[in-house]
Amino acid sequence: MNKWNLVSKIAGAAAIGLMSYDAHKSAVRRARENVKIGIADRLPDAFLHSRRLDETSYITSKLKDRVFTEDADGALSDKFNAVTGYLGGLFDQLISNIIPLGCAIGTLVTNKASKFFGIGLGLCGIKYLLSDVFDFGRVRHFDNH
Repeated sequence: MNKWNLVSKIAGAAAIGLMSYDAHKSAVRRARENVKIGIADRLPDAFLHSRRLDETSYITSKLKDRVFTEDADGALSDKFNAVTGYLGGLFDQLISNIIPLGCAIGTLVTNKASKFFGIGLGLCGIKYLLSDVFDFGRVRHFDNH
């Protein structure tokens, strides 16, 4: 293996690591948002149900309070919302980086073509730095020029 193949494989491994970290963080954020949305949708009805009493029973009131507290603290739907939010955020982030991800995987899987995938990965990195980090080439809709 020559030095360019080695450099491209190292760059591919680093790119996969960075994209995996970014996808994980995005997925965690989406999971938290989904849980909050689920709670906001579920709790008003549960609260109103817990306040409705057909009779003036102290025990019924305490039981309804307990059911509401259990529902507010940790419902099964919150766990489901977290899992679906995590998977949605993970796949959205990976799909948005499909070309660099493909180039990074190509550098690791192939031997003869790894330097070409490395060049593609480098071009994706340059495009990312110029357009996403330095805002070069972006349309600025709110400038008065």
